[in-house]
This record gives sequence, structure tokens and C-alpha cells, in this order.
Amino acid sequence: MSMKWKHKGREFESIGYQLKDKKTMIIYGAGDYAEDILNVYEGSECKDSWKLWLVDRDEKKQQEGKRGYRVMSPEELWKKEKENYFVVICATPSGAAEIKKGLLEHEIKEEDIYDYSYFLYTYLPIYFMYVKNKLFFTSENIIPSTVCDLNCRSCLNFNPYIKKHIVDSLEEEKVKADIDAFFGQVDLIYRLQISGGEPFLYKELGHVLEYIYENYKDKVIRLETVTNGTIVPSDELCRILKKCKVTVFLDDYRKTLPNGEALYERVKNKLNQEEISVIYNYAEKWIRMYSENSSHEEDSEEKLESFYERCGNPWSTLRKKKITGCNYAHYAAKAGILPDDEDNYFVLTGEVDKKALLEFRLRYNEKGYVEFCKKCAGWSEANCNKVKVAEQIE
Repeated sequence: MSMKWKHKGREFESIGYQLKDKKTMIIYGAGDYAEDILNVYEGSECKDSWKLWLVDRDEKKQQEGKRGYRVMSPEELWKKEKENYFVVICATPSGAAEIKKGLLEHEIKEEDIYDYSYFLYTYLPIYFMYVKNKLFFTSENIIPSTVCDLNCRSCLNFNPYIKKHIVDSLEEEKVKADIDAFFGQVDLIYRLQISGGEPFLYKELGHVLEYIYENYKDKVIRLETVTNGTIVPSDELCRILKKCKVTVFLDDYRKTLPNGEALYERVKNKLNQEEISVIYNYAEKWIRMYSENSSHEEDSEEKLESFYERCGNPWSTLRKKKITGCNYAHYAAKAGILPDDEDNYFVLTGEVDKKALLEFRLRYNEKGYVEFCKKCAGWSEANCNKVKVAEQIE
């Protein structure tokens, strides 16, 4: 499927009302994958639209339940009357394949079965737009400062290539203006993250978080920031993180960085001591998206469109009252790797077609790819260039 606009503002008409008459959402798999779906379910109008059933084969989970919900066994599910329902499979890819096979064997229709990732990142935004007439984003990212204390060889923000770092002020028609423009269009977002650079080095981080929380907390299900685990947050920042109910993603580079273990423990202990919500973010390997030697400059338009569609990068960045289709293309432009690409941006001001904005956020654009595709190795499964985590350049 090409991501080139063919019917701008109408790309999802055929599937937009797919869940309109459904009454029950069945989450199959009561582990970590279910957390995101439950967070959105509890933080949005979904709770008013669908009853919730949780299913898992784990007897311990059946006994304990999850977040106050009862967890039923698959055998109990097979016996139930399942009218106007759909199933979201929340499991690893291998586990999901086995679960889907069992669902089909018990005559649950394939069109009523959704993969966790597709449902959360693609279908839920479409459902909100067409059924609720609201613009829902699963995620968005703001980088007010590119300054970092590390110099990672394979940094996905391409910081080693940056000749002059960007530090945007909350005022001066910069970060505040971006946030206001964003929420002028977006009715609800699951994850809004302030990242970097290293956010704990950005002096206005607390002010940005407070501005979002005080003005738009009803539109944000989870407000986040991230840290590389080397900078201990101040008491004042911790006060704001707690007050604004911010979730901190704590990256784990202990195995790579000199003195990484001690630094990480200091940051972790401070966050725990201050009762900040933390998600411990460990990766076995990173991917290298760009090197000076890689090039797809000679690829045809069709090959570039196919590459962009297969890449499937779900992340986007907000800056200058615009959002990006590919955040990594934006980072590459900021780092001077290539010129900015207008096809990679959607302006949030003026007359905005919200259905076209939704399509753009779900990666549609005029060309069906972005210029950075000509230099990029791709995101996630599309990229086989695995490298050491946080390896430092001298």
C-alpha cells in the first residue's frame, strides 16, 4: 500500500465506521502490551462506548485480575455470547499468531480481530475521527533543546552531526506557540513526550511541563519526558514532575557508559525517592539509520514509496507550529545532513482539514515518501543495522 495521497481527506472513508456499532472490546492478553490499550480506554470516551473483557491463559492473572478488571480464561470466552464485539490481541508477534489461530478456530471473524500495534497507532485515531468527530493522536514529541551530555555514535537524533545546538524558549513565540497550535487542532493525545537532547539539561523543562499540564491536562492521557540516566534531577524539577503526573522514561546505558552504573542508580534512586512515575527503558541493541556511505539516491519513485510504507515509523515531532511525517527526517535536517523537505511537514495553523491532518499523522503525504528515505536505512524491523547501545565518540 502506497502512502501517497490519492484521495486527500478521504483515505479512510471505507474503514472509518468499522467499529461504530460494536459494544464490547475484548483484550486478549493481560500482560504489558495491554497497558497502553487500558490507558487509552480509561482516559478517553472509549469507556463510554465499549464494555471491556480481559482474557488470558495465565491462571495467576485470572486469579489476580488486572487493574480492577476480572481476567477470564479462553475457555470462558468461547462459551460467551459475543454480539457486536471485537478483539485486540496484546501479545508478542509469536504469541499473537498462536492466539489469532485459536480465535479463528472458534469462529471469530478475522475482520473482528486487531493487532495491538495497528489498533493503537492506526485504527483508534481513525475511529475517533469518523465516529467521535475528534482528532486523536497516539503520540507526539517535542524537542525544545538538542543539547546533550553524551555523544552517541548512532544517536537517532543525529546529535554528533549538529554544528550549532538548538535551544528554544517556552516564550518568544516558540515552544508555547507550538503547544497552543497543536492543541488548537488535536482534541486528545495518549502520549505527549518532551525529549532531546537530554531534557534534564534543559533549564525550562519544568516550565514547559507545567504549561502543558495547567492548560491542556484534559487533552493529554500521559505526559512524558525521557532521560539518559546521567543527570540527577533537581528537587524543584522533581516537584514539578510529581505535580504534573509526568512519566519519566529512564534509559539504561549502564553497560556502555563509563561510571554508567553509579550515575544510573543515582538518577533512579532520586526519582523513586520523590515518587515519580518511571518506565525503565532498556534496549539490547540500537539501530543505525544513517551513515555517510548509505544511499538510495538511484531508487525509483516506486521503490522509495515501498520503502517508506514498509519502514512504518510511527513517531512524529512538533516544531514551528508544524508536525512531521517522519521525525528522523526532521532530525537529519536539523543536523545538516540534508535540506529540509516540505513534504515532511503539515502546518497546524490557518484552515486545517482535520481528516487530511489525521492522514498525514498516519504517514500519508504528497510523494508517498520523504527525501530522507534516499539516505536512511529504515526504522525498526526494516533496518538490520544493529549497533552497540550508546557507544560514545571521543
